[in-house]
Amino acid sequence: MGDVNLTPVKVTCDLTPLVQSIPNGVGKIFDLFFGKKIAKKEAVKKLIEAQTERQTRLIIDGKASLDDSGNFVNHEQVAEDNINQCLELAVNEAMSRNSEPSLEDISMTFFNKWREHAKNIDELHLKQLWAKILVDEVYEPNTINLSALNSISMLSMYEAEVFQSSIKYMIGNDYLIADLIPFSKRDEMLDTLFSIGAIAEIPNPSFRVVSGIGQFENDSYMYDFFYQQESKLCIAFHLSKTGIKENDKHLSFQLVKLTTLGKVLYNLAYSYDEESSISLAKEISKDMLSTQNVVAISVYQMDNNSAKTKLFTKTFS
Repeated sequence: MGDVNLTPVKVTCDLTPLVQSIPNGVGKIFDLFFGKKIAKKEAVKKLIEAQTERQTRLIIDGKASLDDSGNFVNHEQVAEDNINQCLELAVNEAMSRNSEPSLEDISMTFFNKWREHAKNIDELHLKQLWAKILVDEVYEPNTINLSALNSISMLSMYEAEVFQSSIKYMIGNDYLIADLIPFSKRDEMLDTLFSIGAIAEIPNPSFRVVSGIGQFENDSYMYDFFYQQESKLCIAFHLSKTGIKENDKHLSFQLVKLTTLGKVLYNLAYSYDEESSISLAKEISKDMLSTQNVVAISVYQMDNNSAKTKLFTKTFS
């Protein structure tokens, strides 16, 4: 390959239509990175030029590592690339939001810490998480404290993936239902969540509670239920009313309370996914449950605290 000019690309086209379409959340992110004195049009130019330069260099260099000839990688440039990509992802995240950001400014201490950690994030999935952290803080300042920010910055890709997969077994951002996690991966998941500080303790199998579980009764059945997906979905257990001992009527679970960090991670990682709740209902077997009088399980879509649509149901023999 011949010599390549890495001089930043100069944007000369009219950016007025693009600038006029920029929502306020993106404007606040530009203010953080480029300063409030720089007009939106100039900020867009800087972002495009930085993005083009980074993408051009990555095409030339390939992966950020030593090549077969042992050529040295400029780690300062890699750090700058990481920050620029986190910025691009944050802009994309803010562009997708319909709400208006807070009028309150983000703490510059928070932003400086965020930017410093962004230098060392290589994996795209973690960059997406990091970008969402900044946008969430722009829209609602002071929701993520510096301690949580530091803890999240130390997550490995594996730990982030384990937490993401654990959301399936959560009641909102309050509890994890330990006994609904398949036995084959329960210990590993709980150990990982405990080690990153998302839960404060490993549950005692002999300690079961009913808090967080709702109960309802009609002429035919009793129902124990809990909400998922920001209370948009409900998983309901149909329980027989006949031939059951008084102390074995209702379900109890090993509920593990999420820590403050666990709640922050949930709020960052959550996105509506009804297939996740349906998959959980399909996985639940009778031997996972504390009482044997469960005859069926259903997943309902909720509307104004009422079951609107039955999305899935299965019966137990």
